[in-house]
Amino acid sequence: EHRSEQKRSSKERKNGLEETICSARIRENIARPGRADLYNPRAGRISTVNSLTLPILRRLRLSAEYVHLYRVCIVLII
Repeated sequence: EHRSEQKRSSKERKNGLEETICSARIRENIARPGRADLYNPRAGRISTVNSLTLPILRRLRLSAEYVHLYRVCIVLII
C-alpha cells in the first residue's frame, strides 16, 4: 500500500509539471500595431518577443522581432 501511494504521488508531481507546460502561452501576435515596443509615427514600429514575454521561448532558446518600416522613411534614409 505504501508503494502504491509513492507511485501515485510521483505521478501527481509529473502531472502538475505537464499541466503547467501545457497551459503555458505559446502564441503571440507581434504584428498587431498596439503591441509595438518601439513606435515612431514617421518611421514605423518594432515589436520583440523573448522568454520574458513568451515563456515557451526559454525552452527553445529563441526570440522574435517584427519590424514594420514606412516606405517614406526608407527613401529618406537612403
